[in-house]
Amino acid sequence: MNKDELSKLVGEKLDKSSAEVKESLEIIFKTIKEQLTKGEAVKIVGFGKFNVKKRKARMGRDPNTGEKLFLPETDTPSFSPSKNLTKSVKGKKK
Repeated sequence: MNKDELSKLVGEKLDKSSAEVKESLEIIFKTIKEQLTKGEAVKIVGFGKFNVKKRKARMGRDPNTGEKLFLPETDTPSFSPSKNLTKSVKGKKK
């Protein structure tokens, strides 16, 4: 499912236009991205937690040449689902 399909589905459930819902989704995604950029976690109870993890510096390889490369430490976004979301996906509803 992509953003347009999500907007349409949520719009139908809320009796709102797809465009209105899409605008709201854009604001939500932008806000999450801003908080992660600041290093802040975003926890949505019953859904999950968006946070930033440090990826350690390491040696890697250029896939084209096979040459060894040093990959510096970097921040990367991650998502941890809540127990409720995990149970729902596995079919074990509360």
